[in-house]
Amino acid sequence: MGLNKEQQQAVDSNSDRILCLAPAGSGKTHTFIERISRLVKDGVAPSSILALTFTNNAAAEMKARYEKQNIGKEIPEFRTFHSFCYSLICKAPLIRSALGYTTVPGIASDEQEKSIKERALIQCKITISKAKLASREGLNREEQRQVELYDKAVRRLMLMENLITFDMLNSQVSDLFVKDNPATKQYKEQYIYILSDECQDIDPHQFNFLSSFYNSNFFLVGDSQQNIYSFRGTSNEYIKILSKTPDWEKIRLYTNYRSTNQICEYANKFSKKYADESYWIEMKGTRDGEKVVTKLIESPSKYSSIDTRNIADVLKENDKLTGTSAILCRTNKEVGAIISYLRDNNIEFTTNHGNKLYYLIECALSDTFMLGWLSSYLSSSKYGEYIRLSTQIKNPDLYWFLGVYGNVSQIKEDVNSINLLKNIANNSDSMSDKMAMIANAFHITYKDDSKQDYVGIEFLQHLKDTLSDDKSSELYVGTIHSVKGLEYDNVFVMNVGSYNFRLTNEDEKNLFYVAVTRAKNRLFVYELFDS
Repeated sequence: MGLNKEQQQAVDSNSDRILCLAPAGSGKTHTFIERISRLVKDGVAPSSILALTFTNNAAAEMKARYEKQNIGKEIPEFRTFHSFCYSLICKAPLIRSALGYTTVPGIASDEQEKSIKERALIQCKITISKAKLASREGLNREEQRQVELYDKAVRRLMLMENLITFDMLNSQVSDLFVKDNPATKQYKEQYIYILSDECQDIDPHQFNFLSSFYNSNFFLVGDSQQNIYSFRGTSNEYIKILSKTPDWEKIRLYTNYRSTNQICEYANKFSKKYADESYWIEMKGTRDGEKVVTKLIESPSKYSSIDTRNIADVLKENDKLTGTSAILCRTNKEVGAIISYLRDNNIEFTTNHGNKLYYLIECALSDTFMLGWLSSYLSSSKYGEYIRLSTQIKNPDLYWFLGVYGNVSQIKEDVNSINLLKNIANNSDSMSDKMAMIANAFHITYKDDSKQDYVGIEFLQHLKDTLSDDKSSELYVGTIHSVKGLEYDNVFVMNVGSYNFRLTNEDEKNLFYVAVTRAKNRLFVYELFDS
């Protein structure tokens, strides 16, 4: 895959402060990887490059894609913010000591964290509500004093138990870097090039952490209008600020390779109404398609979250379409109502977003990707243990990982599926027989018109390519939050304008924008009116 003009500019720029504004479907991951490859090709040491993202799967995919393009070469650091901070605690005694730990702390399980917080509440005789304690908003002086006492108690108890949470290490490690603690000096000197993806989703601690690398070169990628996690403390304000900061080069990726011109124009028209010109990106599609369909529907009764007549209409429309489809809702209650209707009418659907078989094939093709994919099944405490153990081993690989965590039920299930894929790929059966085995084993309707027999890696790659050409036909039902970063041939957005989805604030407008930009070929918007 080549690079378009704007992508090439992002890859080749020698500016030391770059903000890459990249909307849905613009090939930002490809651009991200190509920039890292270009830096290394130009003589930058991989060990001086830190690539940060927000999910383990995203970090694993980036690492696998880079490794595939640079076989046998040193690999830069691909991490999530949390795993990078914890890896520092694991391998750096000075970092641990600065945080008050004498040995590597474990990541607290949910039960351990809950127990410690309850003990802190009792010890400090906290009288404010748990809601206020969580939000930290609207506190008077006495309430602020109680919050400070509580936080100190939690930290003290965590130290006593030699535990830490991901939220704590995110804030505490960031604080060390912001305050220029001597323990951070070698890392500020080591990481000269820092690249961060999905920067619309960073929180204040993470932004301050990045800003503390005063002498580093930055390549930050994001799209303000895809910030849909503000309830978790993330903010798109940093992208908005940097988009107006003169000493940052702004590069816009306009071309959308996912959606039709009609879908792009619909999303552009909507987003332009509330986004500032400084960070708004006018997407340009690469192909024409059908017009976006908007259907005005009545509000559901007070006894239901969704009108079943609209579900029937969705299914009627979907019967005319090909490829993957998604019915997207604002709330879990709406999702539940649709699922009940589909089950009552014996209609097949899935709540597992994305095509899992596609990712299992990626695992069969790349041990690096497989390691990242399987590690995402670990609980927070087990994942912390995995990071700690992997820092103590020279070359932690998939074989070692499976020896330690292979009995985790979901990991074992996926490993069996991956091994089955490999066995089918390597056997001597005809192509049609292999495809029949795949269809039977993974419960998909699958048609392949290939005239050539493929074996081994070639078979897996062919299977992956044909799946990405959308010959599968699943119907997914879920919330908009659940499909961030995914795409479907056809998308139905439900109950727009309802009580829970009024589109009156930026969060909900961003949610709607994310929903419509999941669509590749057809988009249907079911919008409420008062009857």
